[in-house]
Amino acid sequence: MSAKNNWRVEWKGKQFHNKLDMDIPLTLDTVGRFLRDEVKKTLSQKGTGRIYKTGRSGGTHQASAPGEPPAARTGDLRRRTAYKSDVDHKEFFVKVGNPLPYGPMLEFGTRKMAKRPWLGVTLRDNSGKVKTFLEKGIFR
Repeated sequence: MSAKNNWRVEWKGKQFHNKLDMDIPLTLDTVGRFLRDEVKKTLSQKGTGRIYKTGRSGGTHQASAPGEPPAARTGDLRRRTAYKSDVDHKEFFVKVGNPLPYGPMLEFGTRKMAKRPWLGVTLRDNSGKVKTFLEKGIFR
Protein backbone atom coordinates (compact mmCIF):
# COMPACT_ATOMS: atom_id res chain seq x y z
CA MET A 1 0.00 0.00 0.00
CA SER A 2 1.49 3.32 -0.97
CA ALA A 3 0.83 6.59 0.77
CA LYS A 4 -0.47 9.33 -1.42
CA ASN A 5 1.18 12.70 -0.96
CA ASN A 6 -0.84 15.73 -1.91
CA TRP A 7 1.89 18.32 -2.19
CA ARG A 8 1.14 21.64 -3.71
CA VAL A 9 3.80 24.20 -4.56
CA GLU A 10 2.79 27.78 -5.13
CA TRP A 11 5.35 30.38 -6.19
CA LYS A 12 4.72 33.87 -4.91
CA GLY A 13 7.83 35.49 -6.30
CA LYS A 14 6.58 39.07 -6.44
CA GLN A 15 4.96 38.83 -2.99
CA PHE A 16 8.12 37.29 -1.55
CA HIS A 17 10.35 39.98 -3.02
CA ASN A 18 8.01 42.76 -1.87
CA LYS A 19 8.12 41.34 1.67
CA LEU A 20 11.91 41.17 1.57
CA ASP A 21 12.09 44.73 0.26
CA MET A 22 10.11 45.84 3.32
CA ASP A 23 11.57 43.50 5.96
CA ILE A 24 15.27 43.83 5.21
CA PRO A 25 15.55 47.61 5.73
CA LEU A 26 13.55 47.39 8.99
CA THR A 27 15.70 44.52 10.22
CA LEU A 28 18.93 46.29 9.31
CA ASP A 29 17.72 49.39 11.13
CA THR A 30 17.09 47.26 14.22
CA VAL A 31 20.57 45.74 13.92
CA GLY A 32 22.15 49.18 13.51
CA ARG A 33 20.37 50.59 16.55
CA PHE A 34 21.32 47.55 18.62
CA LEU A 35 25.00 47.70 17.63
CA ARG A 36 25.20 51.46 18.20
CA ASP A 37 23.78 51.00 21.70
CA GLU A 38 26.19 48.15 22.46
CA VAL A 39 29.16 50.24 21.29
CA LYS A 40 27.99 53.06 23.57
CA LYS A 41 27.86 50.60 26.47
CA THR A 42 31.41 49.52 25.67
CA LEU A 43 32.49 53.16 25.68
CA SER A 44 30.83 53.71 29.08
CA GLN A 45 33.14 51.39 31.00
CA LYS A 46 35.46 52.73 33.67
CA GLY A 47 39.18 52.61 33.00
CA THR A 48 41.70 50.67 35.05
CA GLY A 49 44.79 52.48 33.76
CA ARG A 50 46.73 55.38 35.13
CA ILE A 51 45.08 58.31 36.91
CA TYR A 52 46.00 61.82 35.84
CA LYS A 53 44.90 65.41 36.40
CA THR A 54 42.48 66.84 33.86
CA GLY A 55 43.33 70.51 34.05
CA ARG A 56 43.33 73.52 36.29
CA SER A 57 40.18 72.44 38.11
CA GLY A 58 42.15 69.74 39.93
CA GLY A 59 39.90 66.96 38.62
CA THR A 60 41.25 63.55 37.78
CA HIS A 61 40.54 60.91 35.16
CA GLN A 62 41.35 57.21 35.19
CA ALA A 63 42.37 56.18 31.69
CA SER A 64 41.91 52.77 30.14
CA ALA A 65 44.73 50.29 30.27
CA PRO A 66 46.19 49.02 26.98
CA GLY A 67 43.82 46.50 25.40
CA GLU A 68 40.74 47.86 27.20
CA PRO A 69 38.09 50.01 25.53
CA PRO A 70 38.82 53.72 25.98
CA ALA A 71 37.53 55.22 29.22
CA ALA A 72 35.41 58.28 28.53
CA ARG A 73 36.87 61.59 29.57
CA THR A 74 34.67 64.00 27.60
CA GLY A 75 32.13 61.50 26.22
CA ASP A 76 32.55 62.73 22.63
CA LEU A 77 33.46 59.31 21.22
CA ARG A 78 30.39 57.73 22.81
CA ARG A 79 28.08 60.64 21.96
CA ARG A 80 29.09 60.80 18.29
CA THR A 81 28.86 57.05 17.65
CA ALA A 82 26.07 56.45 15.17
CA TYR A 83 24.72 53.98 12.65
CA LYS A 84 23.31 54.08 9.17
CA SER A 85 21.41 51.36 7.39
CA ASP A 86 20.56 51.65 3.73
CA VAL A 87 19.94 49.93 0.44
CA ASP A 88 22.22 50.75 -2.46
CA HIS A 89 21.45 49.05 -5.77
CA LYS A 90 19.91 46.05 -3.95
CA GLU A 91 22.92 45.76 -1.64
CA PHE A 92 21.89 46.08 1.97
CA PHE A 93 24.27 47.41 4.61
CA VAL A 94 24.62 48.70 8.15
CA LYS A 95 27.47 51.00 9.13
CA VAL A 96 28.32 51.66 12.76
CA GLY A 97 31.07 54.05 13.61
CA ASN A 98 32.22 57.48 14.51
CA PRO A 99 33.49 60.48 12.51
CA LEU A 100 36.09 61.53 15.06
CA PRO A 101 39.66 61.17 13.76
CA TYR A 102 40.95 59.62 16.99
CA GLY A 103 38.47 56.72 16.85
CA PRO A 104 40.69 54.59 14.58
CA MET A 105 43.76 55.60 16.59
CA LEU A 106 42.16 54.22 19.73
CA GLU A 107 40.89 51.11 17.95
CA PHE A 108 44.17 50.15 16.28
CA GLY A 109 46.75 52.04 18.35
CA THR A 110 49.61 54.20 17.12
CA ARG A 111 53.38 54.04 17.34
CA LYS A 112 53.15 55.81 20.69
CA MET A 113 49.95 54.31 22.11
CA ALA A 114 48.75 50.72 22.52
CA LYS A 115 45.37 49.93 21.04
CA ARG A 116 42.16 50.44 23.00
CA PRO A 117 39.70 48.42 20.90
CA TRP A 118 36.09 49.54 21.15
CA LEU A 119 34.32 48.99 17.84
CA GLY A 120 35.59 45.70 16.45
CA VAL A 121 35.44 43.95 19.80
CA THR A 122 31.82 45.04 20.33
CA LEU A 123 30.83 43.86 16.86
CA ARG A 124 32.61 40.53 17.40
CA ASP A 125 31.04 39.98 20.83
CA ASN A 126 27.56 40.60 19.43
CA SER A 127 27.81 38.71 16.12
CA GLY A 128 25.58 35.91 17.41
CA LYS A 129 22.83 38.35 18.38
CA VAL A 130 23.13 40.09 15.02
CA LYS A 131 22.76 36.75 13.25
CA THR A 132 19.62 36.03 15.30
CA PHE A 133 18.16 39.46 14.46
CA LEU A 134 18.75 38.84 10.78
CA GLU A 135 17.31 35.32 10.81
CA LYS A 136 14.21 36.31 12.75
CA GLY A 137 13.69 39.58 10.92
CA ILE A 138 14.13 38.36 7.37
CA PHE A 139 13.16 34.70 7.49
CA ARG A 140 10.19 34.76 9.85
